Amino acid sequence: MPRMKPFVGAPDGFKGCLCCQTIKPLAGFNIDRDATDGLRRYCKPCDMAKSAAVRQRRRTLALAVKAMTNPTAMTQAERDERDGAFADAIVAGSVRMAASVATVQALKVPAVPLPKPVRKPVDPVKRAADLARQRSVRAYNARCASFPLPAFV
Repeated sequence: MPRMKPFVGAPDGFKGCLCCQTIKPLAGFNIDRDATDGLRRYCKPCDMAKSAAVRQRRRTLALAVKAMTNPTAMTQAERDERDGAFADAIVAGSVRMAASVATVQALKVPAVPLPKPVRKPVDPVKRAADLARQRSVRAYNARCASFPLPAFV
């Protein structure tokens, strides 16, 4: 997305939204500590709409991945939601999103169980040395704790 130029003629206490191209009071913008003026570039309604669109895209992709890994785990309602989201994405002109979901579905990678971690055998001599070192460190810490700390003036 090309970067838009900020509003130049906004009066004090107001800021222009780069999405809807309107000038609104500063209370209409969310906080962004990284921005130079401390506020987000989009007003609250535009920010909420963009966040909702991102959530919907992520939800659609998550459903596609779930269907790809285990199609029998989806309920009929989830399948209907997935199919409706695909249709909405195509109708809304988000061909790239529909293509990425279709690509994920076309992969059809089977679910492979993860191997169990292999535990290394413990060397008894090394284990005994570790326990002795731990005991000596605890004893040293106990001795050091009994000394009073000097008072700084």
